[in-house]
This record gives sequence, structure tokens and C-alpha cells, in this order.
Amino acid sequence: MARIIQIITLLILSFFMMSASCDKGTEGCTDLDACNYDETAAIDDNSCWLPSTGCDCDDPPSSLADCFKICDADFLNDPSDLDGDGNCDESVIGGCIDLLICNYNPDATHNNDSCAVDLSQYGGTVDGTDCDGSCEGEAVIDGCDNPGCIGGINNSLEPWKIIISAKATFISTVSDSLIGIDSSTVTLGVSNFALDGFNIIEQEGGNSNCADSCYIDIFENPTGLNNNLIRFYFPHEDWIDDLENFNEPSFVQDMRNYDLKVLFSTGIQWDAVIKPVNLTYGSIVEEISISFKFKGAIDKCKFIISIDGNPAELLEGEFINYSVNSNEEIQLFINISNICIE
Repeated sequence: MARIIQIITLLILSFFMMSASCDKGTEGCTDLDACNYDETAAIDDNSCWLPSTGCDCDDPPSSLADCFKICDADFLNDPSDLDGDGNCDESVIGGCIDLLICNYNPDATHNNDSCAVDLSQYGGTVDGTDCDGSCEGEAVIDGCDNPGCIGGINNSLEPWKIIISAKATFISTVSDSLIGIDSSTVTLGVSNFALDGFNIIEQEGGNSNCADSCYIDIFENPTGLNNNLIRFYFPHEDWIDDLENFNEPSFVQDMRNYDLKVLFSTGIQWDAVIKPVNLTYGSIVEEISISFKFKGAIDKCKFIISIDGNPAELLEGEFINYSVNSNEEIQLFINISNICIE
């Protein structure tokens, strides 16, 4: 019996040894600098490839940059550069050479990567025409129950606002008692005067005082005699650092027309700050409550707010409460997408 057990044990050991000798490891690209590096590979199989000069790993393998600075593997599309100076010959005319794209250029000799992109996911067509009928236009379908084309030439973007409110509850770490409640609001939105840039002097034809049509993210409570306040605001590089003495911000927190495709898909994110000011001894913010409401043409949106990396979707008119227990600045991340216009 013992002899039989020894034989079985030897057979099992032999099996494992043969398996180990046959297992040479996973084959793949082992070059850390290669575009197709495989961290699980133990043996290099000569499949590694690196991008050529002027290209990157997002381009197909074997892509070369032509004199249009376009990287692709379609060498039949490469325009000529006979003198080798990096510039295309005079006989070369760049443009969209695809007959099926709305900005097709019949005079072009070579594609220069200018063809309009597929806009079907935004209510347009695959040939690059938007829902308003403009080639390479910015108009999008808003995604409401009765979708409409927003932002085009014939359908202007209606002004709207999202007014976001924060309410802070202050407690004392000395007596653990409630010592005050304070609130502050900020406004995000789109005005009739949304331009490409900071809408300060450009808004309303150059008038920098456009009253309710400008959406300025000011903090409502200036530093004063009251204790235990909060300031809710969106910091900007052009603001001075010392907010204690700063009470007249002039930055309009406004969306640009070219942001619509992002706004109706993945959304736009703002980094906000709630700052406790004029704290009494031992006081901290115990809890922050956030809510928002619409004003203007907006009917609904997807509103995601996050504090300390904990995102939550918030509906209009509802409150979401965050436990804070801090006397430091509180960072918020606000993402707005899927806008619907009435």
C-alpha cells in the first residue's frame, strides 16, 4: 500500500513539474515606453510599437505625420513635400475630400482632417449637419420629453439660471451646542449675451451692468460684524486671494454656446468653495445643506453635486445634507448635464 502511495505522489509531482516547464509565461509587449505595453506579459513577442515623430499612441500603428501634420496610416492621402521643408507643395490643396460630408471641398486634393464630425448623437446627421440645418453647427437636441433644437440660428438659446443655495449649521466644539445657521447662494446659467470669453465688458454690447441678464457668482455675505458666516462661490484666477477684503467680484459665471454639446452629454463641472468666515472660538460647521431651483427657460437638468468625493444626484427643490464637522474651506464639485428647455 505504501508503495502505491509513493508511486501516485511521484506521478503528481512529475505532472506539476512538466506543467511548470511548459508554462513559459504570457507573451506580449514588455517595453514600458511602447504604446501597446502589456503589464501582464512575461515574454516579449516583438509586437511592440512606438509612435513616429509628430504622432502619438492614439494614432494607428505605422502612422506617419504628413506635411499637413496629420497622422494616419493611409499613405495614399499623404500630400507631396518635394523639397522636404515640412510644408506641402503649392499644388496641394487641403480640405474635406469625402463626398458624403457636409463641408466637402471639390477643390481639395488631399484630406487635411477638416471634415465635419458626426452630429447624429446631438440630433443632427452623420454628415456633420446640426439639428438646425447648419454644417458644423452648434445646435443640439435638448433631450426633453418634447425635444427641441437649441442654440441654432433659427432657434436661439433662451436665457436660464440655476440658483444654488447652501445652508450651514454651526456648532461649538466647547459646549457642543448650536450657535447659528447661515446661508449663501450662487447662480449658474446662460444669458442672451453668452460669448466666447469672460462676459465682462462684452456682455450686452459692451454694457458691464446688465442687471438680471448677467449671472454673477458673488458670495452674498460680506465680512461684517456678524459671526459664523459662510461664503459660497466659484474661485477664479482673476480674483484676488484675500476674500476677506474683496466684496465686488466682476466675473460672470456663464456658459458659452460652444459648450452645448458637452452640456447635453457628459456635462460641465464647476469647482465651488464654501468658506466659513468670522468664526467664534471653537465653532465649526456641523452640516451643509444644498438645494437648487430654476429660473428662466430651463425645465429640468441632471444635477450632480459632490463633497469629499461622494457624488449624489439632486432634484430641484430637494435638499441634500452633508455632515462636515470642519472649520476649513469645503470643496464642492457641481456637474450639470442633460439640460431641458421649456
